[in-house]
Amino acid sequence: MASPLLPLFRSLIPSWKLFDVAGELPVLEARVSLTSAPEAPWWPVLSVPSRGFFSLFLNPHGNLRLAQLTLLERLLDEVQELGPDGAGVEAGTSYRITRALTAASLPAGTPFQFRLKLGETVVLRSRLHGPEEEA
Repeated sequence: MASPLLPLFRSLIPSWKLFDVAGELPVLEARVSLTSAPEAPWWPVLSVPSRGFFSLFLNPHGNLRLAQLTLLERLLDEVQELGPDGAGVEAGTSYRITRALTAASLPAGTPFQFRLKLGETVVLRSRLHGPEEEA
């Protein structure tokens, strides 16, 4: 029986899949739920930080971006482990952190939905999350 602390521990350790496969990066997109526009457009949640000369020595924005991409890769792994229906993915630590990351990019109390894409393929589409879940 797996320990309930294992998913939390896995989320704290970086992914070391640096060079095993060269491919596309996962993309996190979100949309807000407006009553007047039920099908709002999707927009990318994570931005690519600008690079300068000093980012060779001190790069907190780049490090944050790498941590966010590692989170998305973990979520992608969890979705693939659970199979095509993805049942139970919402209970996972990576999903909950991704939901919080998406919520943090929006004004407080905004209902939203997010999706995870790999290339043009939508791997995961969340249900609508409301302001009562932001704790």
